[in-house]
Amino acid sequence: MLQPRSGEPPEFHETRRGPELKTLAGYDPLWYAAFTMPRHEKRVLGHCAERGIESFLPLYQVRHKWKNRCTATVELPLFPNYCFVRIDSRERAEVLKLTSVRYIVSAGQKLLPIPDEYIVFLREGLLAHRIEPHPNLKAGGRV
Repeated sequence: MLQPRSGEPPEFHETRRGPELKTLAGYDPLWYAAFTMPRHEKRVLGHCAERGIESFLPLYQVRHKWKNRCTATVELPLFPNYCFVRIDSRERAEVLKLTSVRYIVSAGQKLLPIPDEYIVFLREGLLAHRIEPHPNLKAGGRV
Protein backbone atom coordinates (compact mmCIF):
# COMPACT_ATOMS: atom_id res chain seq x y z
CA MET A 1 0.00 0.00 0.00
CA LEU A 2 1.28 3.47 -0.84
CA GLN A 3 1.37 6.18 1.76
CA PRO A 4 1.22 9.82 0.60
CA ARG A 5 3.30 12.30 2.59
CA SER A 6 3.66 16.02 2.41
CA GLY A 7 6.71 17.60 0.84
CA GLU A 8 8.22 17.68 -2.61
CA PRO A 9 6.99 15.08 -5.08
CA PRO A 10 9.46 12.33 -5.96
CA GLU A 11 10.85 11.91 -9.42
CA PHE A 12 9.81 9.34 -11.94
CA HIS A 13 11.61 8.43 -15.07
CA GLU A 14 10.18 7.30 -18.35
CA THR A 15 11.10 6.85 -21.95
CA ARG A 16 8.80 7.14 -24.94
CA ARG A 17 8.70 5.69 -28.44
CA GLY A 18 8.60 7.69 -31.58
CA PRO A 19 5.25 8.04 -33.38
CA GLU A 20 6.43 5.92 -36.32
CA LEU A 21 5.76 2.62 -34.48
CA LYS A 22 2.21 3.58 -33.55
CA THR A 23 1.23 3.72 -37.22
CA LEU A 24 1.88 0.01 -37.81
CA ALA A 25 -1.24 -2.07 -38.48
CA GLY A 26 -2.24 -4.07 -35.42
CA TYR A 27 0.15 -2.26 -33.10
CA ASP A 28 -1.55 -2.27 -29.70
CA PRO A 29 0.91 -1.53 -26.89
CA LEU A 30 -0.05 -2.28 -23.29
CA TRP A 31 1.78 -1.76 -20.00
CA TYR A 32 3.53 -4.74 -18.42
CA ALA A 33 5.67 -5.20 -15.32
CA ALA A 34 9.18 -6.42 -16.08
CA PHE A 35 10.93 -8.18 -13.18
CA THR A 36 14.56 -7.10 -12.97
CA MET A 37 17.69 -8.16 -11.17
CA PRO A 38 17.99 -6.54 -7.72
CA ARG A 39 18.97 -2.86 -7.92
CA HIS A 40 18.99 -2.86 -11.74
CA GLU A 41 15.73 -0.95 -12.29
CA LYS A 42 17.41 2.27 -13.46
CA ARG A 43 19.75 0.29 -15.70
CA VAL A 44 16.75 -1.40 -17.37
CA LEU A 45 15.21 2.04 -17.90
CA GLY A 46 18.39 3.14 -19.66
CA HIS A 47 18.44 0.02 -21.85
CA CYS A 48 14.81 0.66 -22.79
CA ALA A 49 15.64 4.25 -23.75
CA GLU A 50 18.50 3.05 -25.98
CA ARG A 51 16.19 0.64 -27.80
CA GLY A 52 13.19 2.99 -28.04
CA ILE A 53 10.99 0.96 -25.67
CA GLU A 54 8.54 3.12 -23.71
CA SER A 55 9.14 2.53 -20.01
CA PHE A 56 8.27 3.98 -16.63
CA LEU A 57 9.98 3.74 -13.25
CA PRO A 58 8.28 5.41 -10.27
CA LEU A 59 10.85 6.63 -7.75
CA TYR A 60 10.63 8.13 -4.28
CA GLN A 61 13.22 10.09 -2.34
CA VAL A 62 14.56 9.15 1.06
CA ARG A 63 17.39 10.45 3.24
CA HIS A 64 19.96 7.74 3.82
CA LYS A 65 22.66 7.73 6.48
CA TRP A 66 25.71 5.52 5.95
CA LYS A 67 27.97 4.02 8.61
CA ASN A 68 30.53 6.78 8.08
CA ARG A 69 27.84 9.33 9.16
CA CYS A 70 27.41 10.78 5.68
CA THR A 71 23.84 11.51 4.67
CA ALA A 72 22.36 12.02 1.25
CA THR A 73 19.01 12.00 -0.50
CA VAL A 74 18.69 8.97 -2.73
CA GLU A 75 16.00 7.96 -5.20
CA LEU A 76 14.69 4.43 -4.79
CA PRO A 77 12.18 2.50 -6.90
CA LEU A 78 8.67 2.50 -5.49
CA PHE A 79 8.39 -1.16 -6.53
CA PRO A 80 11.80 -2.79 -6.04
CA ASN A 81 12.83 -5.17 -8.85
CA TYR A 82 10.09 -3.92 -11.21
CA CYS A 83 10.08 -1.58 -14.17
CA PHE A 84 7.01 -0.92 -16.32
CA VAL A 85 7.26 -1.27 -20.10
CA ARG A 86 4.67 -0.39 -22.73
CA ILE A 87 4.98 -2.85 -25.57
CA ASP A 88 2.96 -4.81 -28.06
CA SER A 89 2.89 -8.50 -27.08
CA ARG A 90 5.01 -9.26 -30.17
CA GLU A 91 7.86 -7.22 -28.64
CA ARG A 92 8.16 -9.50 -25.62
CA ALA A 93 11.44 -11.00 -26.82
CA GLU A 94 12.96 -7.55 -27.28
CA VAL A 95 12.39 -6.76 -23.59
CA LEU A 96 13.55 -10.19 -22.43
CA LYS A 97 16.85 -9.67 -24.30
CA LEU A 98 17.73 -6.79 -21.96
CA THR A 99 20.52 -8.07 -19.73
CA SER A 100 18.95 -7.10 -16.39
CA VAL A 101 15.38 -8.27 -17.12
CA ARG A 102 14.52 -11.69 -15.72
CA TYR A 103 10.92 -12.03 -16.94
CA ILE A 104 7.71 -10.16 -17.73
CA VAL A 105 4.93 -10.83 -15.23
CA SER A 106 2.60 -13.37 -16.80
CA ALA A 107 0.29 -16.30 -16.10
CA GLY A 108 1.91 -19.17 -17.95
CA GLN A 109 2.45 -17.99 -21.53
CA LYS A 110 -0.10 -15.15 -21.29
CA LEU A 111 1.32 -11.74 -20.41
CA LEU A 112 -0.61 -9.91 -17.69
CA PRO A 113 -1.19 -6.32 -18.80
CA ILE A 114 -1.51 -3.43 -16.36
CA PRO A 115 -4.44 -1.09 -17.10
CA ASP A 116 -3.40 2.32 -18.40
CA GLU A 117 -5.41 3.90 -15.56
CA TYR A 118 -3.02 2.42 -12.97
CA ILE A 119 0.01 3.95 -14.67
CA VAL A 120 -1.80 7.30 -14.98
CA PHE A 121 -2.72 7.06 -11.27
CA LEU A 122 0.92 6.43 -10.35
CA ARG A 123 2.20 9.33 -12.46
CA GLU A 124 -0.38 11.76 -11.10
CA GLY A 125 0.15 10.54 -7.54
CA LEU A 126 3.89 11.04 -7.80
CA LEU A 127 3.43 14.56 -9.13
CA ALA A 128 0.79 15.56 -6.57
CA HIS A 129 2.06 13.87 -3.39
CA ARG A 130 5.10 12.42 -1.85
CA ILE A 131 4.52 8.68 -2.18
CA GLU A 132 6.62 5.99 -0.62
CA PRO A 133 6.10 2.37 0.46
CA HIS A 134 4.15 1.80 3.65
CA PRO A 135 6.71 1.26 6.45
CA ASN A 136 4.96 -1.56 8.34
CA LEU A 137 4.33 -4.11 5.57
CA LYS A 138 5.90 -7.53 5.91
CA ALA A 139 6.22 -10.30 3.35
CA GLY A 140 3.32 -12.74 3.61
CA GLY A 141 1.15 -10.35 5.65
CA ARG A 142 -2.43 -9.59 4.68
CA VAL A 143 -3.00 -6.24 3.05
